[in-house]
Amino acid sequence: MGSIDHIQINDPGTTDPCWSWGKNYYEYPPAGIFAPREDDGKLSVGIIGAGIAGLSAAIGLSRSGHDIFERSRFNNETGAAISASPNAARVLRYWGFDFEKAQCTDMGHGRFMNGDDLSTYIFNDHSHWQKEYGERGYFFHRVDLHNGLKELAQHSPSTSEPAAKIRTSAAVEAIDPDTGKIILANGEEIKKDLIVVADGVHSEFVSVVSGESPPALSTGISVFRFMIPTEELLKDENTRPLFEGEPPGIRFAILGDTRLVFYPCRNEKIQNFAYVYPTSLLSSSSSPSTPTSPIDPASPTSTTSSTSTSTSSTSPSDSHLLLTTLTAATSANPRSSSPFHPSLLSIFSLATATTHSNNPSTTLSGGGVNVKHWPLLSRPPLHTYTRSLACLVGDAAHPMLPLQGQGGAMAIEDGALLGVVFSHFPKISDLEGRRKNREKEEVEKRLKLWQGMRVKRAGVIQIFSDRGQDLGAEGREEEVRRLILKTDDLRGDGKEEEEKEEVKVKVPRGPEEFHRWNFGWDCWREGVRGCLEGGVW
Repeated sequence: MGSIDHIQINDPGTTDPCWSWGKNYYEYPPAGIFAPREDDGKLSVGIIGAGIAGLSAAIGLSRSGHDIFERSRFNNETGAAISASPNAARVLRYWGFDFEKAQCTDMGHGRFMNGDDLSTYIFNDHSHWQKEYGERGYFFHRVDLHNGLKELAQHSPSTSEPAAKIRTSAAVEAIDPDTGKIILANGEEIKKDLIVVADGVHSEFVSVVSGESPPALSTGISVFRFMIPTEELLKDENTRPLFEGEPPGIRFAILGDTRLVFYPCRNEKIQNFAYVYPTSLLSSSSSPSTPTSPIDPASPTSTTSSTSTSTSSTSPSDSHLLLTTLTAATSANPRSSSPFHPSLLSIFSLATATTHSNNPSTTLSGGGVNVKHWPLLSRPPLHTYTRSLACLVGDAAHPMLPLQGQGGAMAIEDGALLGVVFSHFPKISDLEGRRKNREKEEVEKRLKLWQGMRVKRAGVIQIFSDRGQDLGAEGREEEVRRLILKTDDLRGDGKEEEEKEEVKVKVPRGPEEFHRWNFGWDCWREGVRGCLEGGVW
């Protein structure tokens, strides 16, 4: 079909090119190139979870002509804001995502400031992203992104691309990757040709699929998340200068080991805040008793359900804990009598105020209960995401800390690549009753191909995800090297011992290098490349 550097796709049954993919790495594939042809086969796919990862998998696989039945305990998303960097935005654009309806906000720049005097020491203009990476970056309220994905999953663009069916209140008790069987909590058993596990970091099926049970480890970092309407920040004389006339972008106010990260969403009507601090600032005696939290900051300490994408209301004690943490940070900081500039302290005051806007669209309420607290945990990267007829996607496969802003993007990439790899699935005849065996072999082959494109890509970013982009990833070279070599060994294309010694790894050292690493990989180009090399197209 074409070389690796210049891909040419021909019309079925002819030598006439319908698509030539040359120098422009980020050129979009033609519309419908992954859509089913008349002689393609169709799989019955069961997806466990209907968050960003599950919906992305549903969109990708349904666009390739497969029947999707999605099971989720909940049908709605809650949470704070989320970013879609260029690597994810390219996927959304190709799928026909309605950016305007989702009220996205442009990720126009990144500014790193000293927290005590607000002086800028790193400024990154993101206006070149469109030219360099083929797309811009965007901020969303998590609910708006989820609703847009759900709409795409449930509304097919053509009769040949079936819409996903989402069944809520369908808790899954067990799965059998070898047979494709899904067992619901009510005892119902369902047989599928492919199972996609997308039920988050608390998934009970990680060890079933991967054969690994890596523990969640403390990072020594915690985060407070809260949102404040922009109009309230503009009313306050202390915070107004920070937001009046400020173009949309992400800002990092850093002081010592603490940082306040903030950016707008929902057409700049809401500002999203994350206060990241070392957990050691608070002694165990001064911290309220809270359960261990998930890695993904979409779920706060008050969440107890392993498959829920919803969050329960946070106790006002989290608001009190924020004030206690700020006091501790003040005592620990030798540079200033207060941990942050007065404008930033006023933001904390608004977040913990006893009154707030009654506008329900902001999801804020009185008593500071909008403040949510998470101790951040990490999990070592898995070396395999698949087993037989099942695969792990999203946080079930590669939970990310929030400092690179790539958790949602990796989940979207997972789903898009599943759609590419499972496009043009062969229609297998029931020759001598062997159709199911041959179909299973083809599913397993394609899952291994998909895994080969995901484990190193997502695993390395998972390793980087606990480092601020201003800090660089120096010191992580050996960890990245071990992941790459171990993954190659499991794929059967590992190196001899003497060759392993020659493998060198270069890691990002600042924001621009992280951007190239995170955004520069295109799942459409790499997916087609993988299909050609893997012999499935």
